Amino acid sequence: MELPTSPTDHTEEENTVEVMASLISSEATAMVKEEIFRKILSEKEKLPTVSMLDFAGQLAYYACHQIYVTPKAFFILVLDMTKKFEDVVSKEKDNQEGSIFSVWTYKDYLKFWITSIKTFGGKKAPLFLVVTHTEKKSKDEIEKYFGEFWKAVPDEDRDWLSESLNDREYAVGLKTLNDNTKEILDLMKKSIVELFTDENNTKVELPSSWALMEQLLYDGGWKVLSLSEIWKLNTSLPHEYQIKSNEEMTKFLRCFHDSGLLLNFEEVELREHVILDIQWLANAFSKIIADENHITKDCKRKLIKEWKSFNKTGELKDKVINALWKDEPSYVKHKNEIMPYMEKLQMLVHLNADEAVSEDGMSWYVPCMNKKQFKADFCEDKWECSSILCYRFTSFAMFVFYRLIAYCISSLRWSVAKDEDNDGCPCLYQTAAVFDHNEHTVVVGICNDDIQLQVLRIKPLTIDKEVSNEIGDSIDKAIEKLTETFIDTKIFHRGYKCQNIICDERDLSFTLASELSKIKAEETQCKCQLKEKHMINVQMTVSFWEKTKMSVSKTPVASGRHELEGRSRFAKLGMATNDVLNQAYRDILEMEVPPSDIEKKAKASAVYKRLRPEQEQLLLDAKHLGYKNFDISLTYTLIRNICSKIPKPTKGKWGEEPAAGEVTVGDDIERIRIIRNSLTAHVRSASTSQTEFDDTWTTMSDICRRLETFTGKKYSDNLNSIYKLTLKDEDALLKKVMSNLQKLMSDMQEVKSDVKKLKQN
Repeated sequence: MELPTSPTDHTEEENTVEVMASLISSEATAMVKEEIFRKILSEKEKLPTVSMLDFAGQLAYYACHQIYVTPKAFFILVLDMTKKFEDVVSKEKDNQEGSIFSVWTYKDYLKFWITSIKTFGGKKAPLFLVVTHTEKKSKDEIEKYFGEFWKAVPDEDRDWLSESLNDREYAVGLKTLNDNTKEILDLMKKSIVELFTDENNTKVELPSSWALMEQLLYDGGWKVLSLSEIWKLNTSLPHEYQIKSNEEMTKFLRCFHDSGLLLNFEEVELREHVILDIQWLANAFSKIIADENHITKDCKRKLIKEWKSFNKTGELKDKVINALWKDEPSYVKHKNEIMPYMEKLQMLVHLNADEAVSEDGMSWYVPCMNKKQFKADFCEDKWECSSILCYRFTSFAMFVFYRLIAYCISSLRWSVAKDEDNDGCPCLYQTAAVFDHNEHTVVVGICNDDIQLQVLRIKPLTIDKEVSNEIGDSIDKAIEKLTETFIDTKIFHRGYKCQNIICDERDLSFTLASELSKIKAEETQCKCQLKEKHMINVQMTVSFWEKTKMSVSKTPVASGRHELEGRSRFAKLGMATNDVLNQAYRDILEMEVPPSDIEKKAKASAVYKRLRPEQEQLLLDAKHLGYKNFDISLTYTLIRNICSKIPKPTKGKWGEEPAAGEVTVGDDIERIRIIRNSLTAHVRSASTSQTEFDDTWTTMSDICRRLETFTGKKYSDNLNSIYKLTLKDEDALLKKVMSNLQKLMSDMQEVKSDVKKLKQN
C-alpha cells in the first residue's frame, strides 16, 4: 500500500476522525495523553477482548464462514428444545420455499452447523451447547432433550464433538431473566474466561501502537473507513505510538483481517477501504436475501414485482438493493464499498460488468436466491458432448457451487449464455449455469453432492480437447481456491461420469480419477443406470480433461522450483506410506496376533523359512518392543500368511490388484502394497507429478477412512498433518524417505516371489 496523498474533499467520516483527533489534542496535555495511553494499554493487558458474532441460524451466513469461522474462534451452538429434530423447518424460514432447503429438518440444520465448525474451525475448536426455551420443562425433560441431541449428531462427529464441548452444556429459559438464568449465564461467562486463560492459541502479542490503533478504530463505532482516514487517526497518536510505515500498516491490517476482526484485501478496488464491522456486512447480505415477510415496506409497496423476479431468478437490480436497505441508511451510504467486498467473497457477482450500465442501473446475481429449474434434457441430440468431470463432496457441495458460479463470472470472465427461447434471459438456474467460452458451451451444475462439468458444441462441430483441458484446469484451480480455508483438506474427490445427461439424479455412476487412470483395458463397463449396460472408452473419457496432465506425469520434472515441488510431493507420499499406512498394517496384524505371540505363530507357518535373519530378530524383539519396527514388507507377509480372520480381497486371492468398488479390508491391504511398490519405482527420479500425487492421496484418504472403521484407530489426522506439512528441509527429508524406500526394495523381490507362488496355488 502507498501512503495516501492529502485529500481535496473531506467525507463525513473524515471530518469525524479530525474532530476526534482534535479532542485528543485539545483535552489533554502531552503528559496527560501519556497517562491515557498507558491506562488503555494496561487495561488491554489485563482484560482479554472477545468479539461475539451472531449467525442467527440463517443459511445466509454460509458465504461469511471463511471470514470468521476460524481455528482461533470458539462457538456457541444454540438449540430451541421446543423443536423436534425430525420436524421439517418452516418453509418460510430463510426464504426456503422453492429452494433446496425446503425439505431440511432441524436435524439437517444441526448437521450443517456441526460440519461448518469442523470444516472451518477444526475439530479442536472449543464449543458451547446452549439449549433454550426451557420454561416449564422438568430436569428429566431437559436431560431427555440432551440425549436426543446426541442421537442426532452424526456418528463420525460424536467423539470430536464431545471433546470440543468438554461438558460445556447449558439449559436456559430466556423469556424472563430469573435468578436461575442469571446463574447459568454467569457460569458461561466464567467458562469463557477460563477458556481464554488456558488456550494459548487465542493469544496474540501485539505492538503497543497496534493495540492503540485497534482501540481508536473500535471505539469510534465506524462501519467502514478509508485507508486515508485510518492514517489520520494514526497521526493523532503520540509519535512513539504511531504506525510508522506502509509495511507496518499492511501487517496491522493483515493481522486483524486474519483474526476475523476486520476485512481488507489487497485487490486495487478493495485495499483503499477497510470493513470494520463484519457483523454489519453479514447483516447487509441477510437483508438482501430476506423472505417476503421481512423485506422493507418500501420494497413491498413500490418494487414488489421486481423483488419477486429477483426472488425467482437471483438477478438483482440496483433499485431493489436500495429498497431492501432503505431502513438502514449506512448500507446505502456505503454501497460502493459493500458490493465489491460481497463480490470478493462470492456472495454475489456483478452481471455484465463489461457492458454499459442500463437505465435500471447495475445488475447483480445472487446464486443462492435462484429457484429456476434446469431442464435435464438440455444436452439433447444436437450437441456433441464431453464426458462429465465430477467433484464429489463430503459436505458443502451446494455452497461451493454457489461461489463457483460467481467465480466463473467474476474471475474467469466467462460469458453467461443467453436463452434465445426465453427473451434472451441468462442461462442461470438453481442447479446449473451455462456459459459461452472459446466457441464452446460450458455447463457447470450440481446434483446431490456432485459438482459437475461438461463441455458441448453444436453438431457437426467437435470438441477441441485443448479447450476442454483448459476449462477443466480452470475449474480445478477454482475449486481448490474456494476450499483453501477448509480445515478438512479432502472434502471432495475428483472423478468421472460417462457421456450422459449432466445433473440427472438417476445417474449414479461415479469413477474416481485415480481408479480410471489405472484401467489398462481400452474399454470398461459404465456404472450409470440410464441406459442398458454399455461400455465406455477409458481414454476418450479421460482425454477431455486429462491429456495435458497425463503427459506431465510421464515427462521428467523440470529443474528449479518445479523439481522441488515434485520432490516434496514424493517425500510426502513416502512419509504417509511409511508412517500412516504401515501403522494401519501393524494395527491389523495386532488385532489377530499379539506381539508376544508373533514369533511362535510365524515359526508354525511355512513363511518362517523365507524370512531373513534381521526379520527373525524383529519377531523375537516384538515381545518387548511390539510391532513398531516392522516394515511394510514384513507386516504384509505376516498378514497374508498368518492371519486367517482378516477379510480377504474381493477376488479371494492375495496379490491381485483390486478393482474400483472392491473395498474389503483385504482389498485395502493390497492397495497399500501397490502404493508402496509404485513409490519404489520412482526412487531414482524421486519426483511425483501433481496429478499423480492428488490421485494417490485420494486413494490413501479413502483407505484410512475405511480402515479406521475396521481397527477403531485414527489415521486421517496424521495423514492430514503430513498433507499440510511445509517441507523446509526438502533434501534431508527426501533422503530419509528414499533411505526407507531403498531399504524396502530388496524386500520387494521376496514379496513378488511369494505372490507369484500364491497365484500358482
